[in-house]
Amino acid sequence: MPGTIPRMPLPPQDPELNPVGNVRAHLCASRPAISVCETCQDIVARCCNAWNVFASDLATLRPMTARDSARAVNV
Repeated sequence: MPGTIPRMPLPPQDPELNPVGNVRAHLCASRPAISVCETCQDIVARCCNAWNVFASDLATLRPMTARDSARAVNV
């Protein structure tokens, strides 16, 4: 990195800069969060199902995790 570009610290909890926070919020608002489970195995199964459905839905996943500022720059 050239010495003329200053480094700026990022806020530790900035949701706009943390795509994982967006994914977590989406998963918490989905079906597992509004259902009642009888057993621990049921909880795990529902969470796994929600993740698999979410991970296969690229139309939802890509915009939620893409950041224009995080794109590679060829110098």
